[in-house]
Amino acid sequence: METASFSAKERLRVLRNIFFVIILIAVAGITGAFILSKKGEKNAPAESPPQDEIHSQVPSSPNPSGMTHEVPGQGTFEGTVDELRENELVVHGKKSDLRFKRSRATKLAPEGAKLSVGAGVKVYYRTSSEGTSLQAEQIQVTQ
Repeated sequence: METASFSAKERLRVLRNIFFVIILIAVAGITGAFILSKKGEKNAPAESPPQDEIHSQVPSSPNPSGMTHEVPGQGTFEGTVDELRENELVVHGKKSDLRFKRSRATKLAPEGAKLSVGAGVKVYYRTSSEGTSLQAEQIQVTQ
């Protein structure tokens, strides 16, 4: 039986090709892991804001005039709008802070405005000339 003999040049070429394939697989794996970790950060659920003993009472129907409804009583959070960011509104209170996704309703609250957020406080606003209304954040601007 004859054995195949490779020259040193051929062996070096084969080893170099194997090395490059291993490097390419490692780079692809690291890149894939990085992309998946970034995708996971975007899809991660946002932390729920602390709720200063806020109870979940909500009004039964929207107010067609665009005014706010408020269920009187328990669990109100009073704070000051300290930051208006592109996507959220940060309200600093005495015990804790609340964060809200910014919407048309929260854009009405200038920095320094007092907000009352809590039990059954809802903001409604008209979205079209037909008078349909949408429910916004649980924010009432008291200024």
